[in-house]
Amino acid sequence: MIMERQYTLLFAGKHGVGKTKLFSYLKRQLLITDEEVLNSVSSNGHRFVTTVESHDVVAKVSVQDTAGMELSGTLGMTRSYFKDSHGIILVANSNVVSSLHVLSDWVTAAQNYSDHGHRLVISLWLVDYEPTEMSVVQDFLREWHIPYNLMVHVSIANGNGVMEGFTMMVDAVIARNDGSPSSSSSLCVSGNTPVQPVKGSPCCS
Repeated sequence: MIMERQYTLLFAGKHGVGKTKLFSYLKRQLLITDEEVLNSVSSNGHRFVTTVESHDVVAKVSVQDTAGMELSGTLGMTRSYFKDSHGIILVANSNVVSSLHVLSDWVTAAQNYSDHGHRLVISLWLVDYEPTEMSVVQDFLREWHIPYNLMVHVSIANGNGVMEGFTMMVDAVIARNDGSPSSSSSLCVSGNTPVQPVKGSPCCS
């Protein structure tokens, strides 16, 4: 039996890490036209809606970008931004100072304000991090107790990893909300390769 569902995914992270660039890459790869992007910059940023089929679910997925609204000083939106969210795409950039440090604020806001907080899927998108930097990243996530379900390496330069990250995110959201057989929600993911969770990490909670 085919089920129809609606889900909302949000980009989150410090201003300047590349959220809008990644949003644009995803929009192009999903063949979303500029005319199909819903603009509400005065309130909650930019978003588009796409239809995804996964397992026995046909999902209308809304993807939303902050469009710089986080500069307002209160994460830009608070409850109005996070209320309908099923998944959060946290973006950190190795070239942006302290981009990891603000992630806990975004996670806290998402968990507090999302109507689906107990089923919320958190995907960490790492921009331009070298393999030699990953131990530092993992230590930081553990120390600050930043939870995530998926970890994906993406590129601002060419969009590598963006579509893969989106697909895994949708699978994980469906699994968390509809009991799909997908295993994505119980693994940390690096690039295209599922890996075991880092020992001591809050991943997969």
